This record gives sequence, C-alpha cells and structure tokens, in this order.
Amino acid sequence: MSAERRALIALILGACGIGLAPVFSKLAFDAEQQLPGGGLGMIAAAFWRTALAAPLFWMLHARSRASVPAGGRGRTALLWLPGAAFACDLAAWHKSFEFTSLANATLLANLAFILVAAAGYFWLRERLGWTFAVGAAAAFAGAGVLLGVDFRAGRDPLIGDALGLLTACFYACYLLIVKVLRRDFSTARIMAWSSTVSAVGLLGIASASGEHIVPSTPEAWLAVSALALVSHVGGQGLIAYAMAHLAASFATVSLLLQPVVTAIVSWMLFAQALSPLQIGGALLLLAGLAVARRGSVAG
Repeated sequence: MSAERRALIALILGACGIGLAPVFSKLAFDAEQQLPGGGLGMIAAAFWRTALAAPLFWMLHARSRASVPAGGRGRTALLWLPGAAFACDLAAWHKSFEFTSLANATLLANLAFILVAAAGYFWLRERLGWTFAVGAAAAFAGAGVLLGVDFRAGRDPLIGDALGLLTACFYACYLLIVKVLRRDFSTARIMAWSSTVSAVGLLGIASASGEHIVPSTPEAWLAVSALALVSHVGGQGLIAYAMAHLAASFATVSLLLQPVVTAIVSWMLFAQALSPLQIGGALLLLAGLAVARRGSVAG
C-alpha cells in the first residue's frame, strides 16, 4: 500500500475520531448538568482532551526515537506554535456555543478549508484544479444542509458567528503549521508538544472564565477520557500523520466528514433523527469530497 493511500485512510479515520468530539463533550456535560454550578465547563472539557492525551504522545515520541533532520533543527523552537493555535481554536469554538447554535459554530469553523486551500495554492505550491473548487463548494453546502444551519439561531448570533469565523482562522493556522513541521518532525513529537502547550493554554482560559475544571462524576471522567483517546490521540494524531502525505487543501476539506459522523452517532445514541433533506445534504457532502479529491491532484 502506498504512503498516500495509507495517509488517506488515516485522514478518514482521523475525521471520524474528531467527529465524535461533540458527542463525548455532550456526554460529559449531560453527566454533570444536575450538579450545583452546572458542573464541568466547556473549555475545561477541551483542557482534559489535550491534558490526558499529552502523556501518551510523549511516550510514543520516546519510544520512536525519531531523529530530527539537520535542516529541521532550526525549526525546533516552532513546535509550540501548533499548540497555541489549537488552544485558541478550541477556546473560541467552545465559547461560540454560548451565543450561537452548535450547527452554526461547526459549519463556520470548517471555513478553514478556504484559508488552507489559498495558502496551499499560493504558498505550498499545491496543484488544485477547478474540480477541487466545485467539489469543496458542494461538500460545504452539503454540510450546511446536514447541520440544519440557521444564522438567526442563538442568544447573540453576531458574536457567536464571529467566534466561529475566528475558530476557522485558528484552525487553518494549526493545520498549516502542522503541515510544515511534518517535513522535519514525527507525528508523535509534534502532537506531544501541541497537546502540552494546548493544555496549559486551555487551563488558563478555563480558569480565567470561572469554569468548573475537575469532573465530579465517573461518567464525566469516562467521557473526557474518551474525548482524549478517541478524538485527540486517534483523531488529531491520525490527521497530523496524514498531513505529511496529502495536499493540505484536500485534507482540510475532508474534515467536513465530521458532521456526518456526529449526525450518525447522535442518531444512534440520542435518537436525533435525520430528515430526508439532511440525508440529501450528507450525500451531497460525500459526493463533493469525491470530486474535490480528484481536483486536488490535478495539474
């Protein structure tokens, strides 16, 4: 199996892993919603996602004993950057839930693909055909239909949607930095640094926001542990691996698979049925990704 095919499989599995993140977060919040003060905070859950994952990545890095190419030693000081970008990404995304709907926040965060595609074309010299643009637009439209986006929803949609767009900017920065660093560093090394820096930043943000930090029930601990293992170690780890072998633009568009995974699992666990229109949106999303895949390697 070629390295590109392995990376494509890793990317799909990674997208499925992070697609489960909202489900695990909901399970953590539901487990503590009856507690005084509301229980575990949203940004606090993101802190545990990275804090519990960091030791595992450090162990994987220690076992790999991967050496750094001579040309990459000067970039070692940049390893903290993806962690800072990811902490800001998660904090902005979780904060947006207070002002707009989860559907709006998720869709706007995925606008990161436009920024990454532009950077991929002009900076990374990636070859993108017109079919990529058509496929990406179709996939994004399908995601909007699947999520049932309503830009009037929420307590203050203007602020919430602005935070969603800010999330897209931070996530695009994170993915591009990981793409560049993967030229010189292993997945485990990048994710160990990223997770550690993100955890420190998110803990500070959660504390400053007055959130309850420590889960109080076994169910909440189980949910944040699954969030760390499945969505971060499995999801973000596999995506970081794939970024070394695939065009950054296509990799980012492929992350639109997240809403499909979230919708399917939510239907299975929470009985959140999908309408025929939403099912059509999911099919449009998948078809768009197939078209974008062909366009991302076009000359």
